[in-house]
Amino acid sequence: MDKFSPENEKREKKFKIFLFAFIVLAVVNGGLGINEFLRNEISFYGLLFIITGHFFILIFALRRKRWAEWIIIVIVAFQVIMYLLAFIFWTIYTFFS
Repeated sequence: MDKFSPENEKREKKFKIFLFAFIVLAVVNGGLGINEFLRNEISFYGLLFIITGHFFILIFALRRKRWAEWIIIVIVAFQVIMYLLAFIFWTIYTFFS
């Protein structure tokens, strides 16, 4: 397969979109982790796990490891679904209480 084929171009564009979403979600999760750490809901090691996990996945994805690209897609999809469900349940809770 040619390196500059349209399929590779589409895959690269899709990867960049998911990589941007992953970075945004990593910043959000890092901020939430710091907030939970400051409120003593998680330990320092829990916060360290959150930050290093996102960091290492990002490093492997930038090195173009195929499995890391799939992990990024799965994490972004899962977190978007999780935040949507949290918003829906929060809306239902505030509407009925």
